[in-house]
Amino acid sequence: MTWVPWMLSGFGILIALISLLRTIVSANHDQSAHLIQDIFQVKERVGLVEMKIGIFWRLVEENLGTLLKKPTHVEMDGLLDKLKAHTLTLEEAQRLRGWLQRIYLDNEATHAHEWLTAILVLAAVESVIQELLRCLP
Repeated sequence: MTWVPWMLSGFGILIALISLLRTIVSANHDQSAHLIQDIFQVKERVGLVEMKIGIFWRLVEENLGTLLKKPTHVEMDGLLDKLKAHTLTLEEAQRLRGWLQRIYLDNEATHAHEWLTAILVLAAVESVIQELLRCLP
């Protein structure tokens, strides 16, 4: 589920590599000046892609979770609220991951829009879990 940020990062890297190859092949101009300019442009593009990915995942965390709330799942609703507030612990994030998988992904009666929303929220939860695991001693 965390393939979206990796795909966008890969696309940015591909653009960077194409730009770098174009610089190497082009022998008409001063290669070092173009290389420095291209590296600067690549840094700007990567920074822009990272910023857009961050904004996207913040929107997913803060807004899409509310679409999945159900009055019959009080614990999951509370965990979705904590995801929105960015206060999930590792254990809570893992419990939320289980809830989302059981209710939305493992259930064949789930509507397509709920399924897609659950996938995006699950990807955000996976990202939170990875961040929390990196912070462990």
